Amino acid sequence: MSDKKMCLAIVGGGIVGLAFAISLAKSGAQNIEVDIYESASAFGQVGAGMGFWPRIWESMRLLGLEEDLKPLASSVANEDAPQESPSVSPKVTNSNTSPSVRVAFVGKNKCFICYPVSNGASINCGGIISYPEKNGGLHDEPWVETVSQEGLREEFLGWSPYVHAVIDVGLPYSHIQYHADSTEKLIKAPSKWVINSVVDLPTYVSGRVALVGDAAHAMTPHQASGAAQGVEDGLVLAALLADPLASPETLPHILHAYDRVRRPFSQDVLRRSYESGTTYCFQRGAFAGVSVADSANGKITLESLEALNGHINELLEWTWKTSSGGDRSEASKMFYGLVGA
Repeated sequence: MSDKKMCLAIVGGGIVGLAFAISLAKSGAQNIEVDIYESASAFGQVGAGMGFWPRIWESMRLLGLEEDLKPLASSVANEDAPQESPSVSPKVTNSNTSPSVRVAFVGKNKCFICYPVSNGASINCGGIISYPEKNGGLHDEPWVETVSQEGLREEFLGWSPYVHAVIDVGLPYSHIQYHADSTEKLIKAPSKWVINSVVDLPTYVSGRVALVGDAAHAMTPHQASGAAQGVEDGLVLAALLADPLASPETLPHILHAYDRVRRPFSQDVLRRSYESGTTYCFQRGAFAGVSVADSANGKITLESLEALNGHINELLEWTWKTSSGGDRSEASKMFYGLVGA
């Protein structure tokens, strides 16, 4: 590495920005001065949670976070098979245990998902309402709004009693949470979020600026992989910046290698996440012709739903069949080729 110091500004101190900073510290880079810029005065619990598939555990090990995070993760997946699979029917536990799997209730243009977070201490539940005709447009209303319990209930009228056990006020939920015969409502302050995506950027770099995380590839939440892909961006970029040949002069080659490797992969995950959502919402393949009425009346065979579940798992295969190490190796090889080493 050149003796000339490089000054690096990380704009955004969320999961991806901080993980990038940790990646640089772990990489052993000596001549990089890092400043992190963040507008928020404090962080709270925002979002639907971070999916910890086998591939992301590899990243956590590299960051030195695996042992700290294991007690907080709802499950630690092995490398041979998925531990979290969308289900076409509810999995119910008794009043003394929390749900240990992800449960998806699916219908035309809508789905309702429940899954454990924080090692089962809490349950995240969310209703996805899809408007395909609005794809590609700009949303000129607030991105986050508080909604009423009644408004949420109306969106899922006629759905499974398990869905309404979560939504409705005053229903016992001994089959879903810990306290039998409780009448405390589960969702105390429902909010509505607009889902934004950054689709098919032609490049993630310009001059000496690189986009990472949501700035580069904001995606739908249907594979719980947006944050993890941002972490991988940082790991690849940190490995390149820590290379002995990294310098202000070779920075354009570093950014070119980063873009050539990370952009195709992360955009493929973005596509898979979107396709998972359209599959959940009966908008693709054999389900594209299903009407709202047929969906509401249950005129869909169990065999069809099992096929849907199989397709969802196929879309997720990359999470346990691939390794982020390949990206780092490929980017390093490309960088060396560009500098003629």
